[in-house]
Amino acid sequence: MTKKVESLKHAGEFRRAYKKGSFAVTKNLVVYIVDNGTENNKLGVSVKKNIGKSVKRNRIKRLIKENFRVIGSELKLGYDIVFVVRKNYDNQASFQDIKRAMEYMFKKLDMYKTGKSK
Repeated sequence: MTKKVESLKHAGEFRRAYKKGSFAVTKNLVVYIVDNGTENNKLGVSVKKNIGKSVKRNRIKRLIKENFRVIGSELKLGYDIVFVVRKNYDNQASFQDIKRAMEYMFKKLDMYKTGKSK
């Protein structure tokens, strides 16, 4: 069984990422990345209530977390990573659409371990 993604749980951790972190933007997502001083990456996902009802919001969170679980082993360690779902989120966004967006943003922020060719 694969390792579970470690989560950000406190509002202060999210605020620190928003305030001090680097960010990248796509049509559906924004990612904030900030050094956390540990040897692990922690993931936070923020989906506002105006995106839709809880079923839809939770589906988006599951897609992001699963994509992060797949991509996470290729990333540098020691960061808090916060994904914010944008107001104009495309309801038809698939697992692959989100994966491509995440890969683009991580590449733009130079988050891949050395030797990763994209």
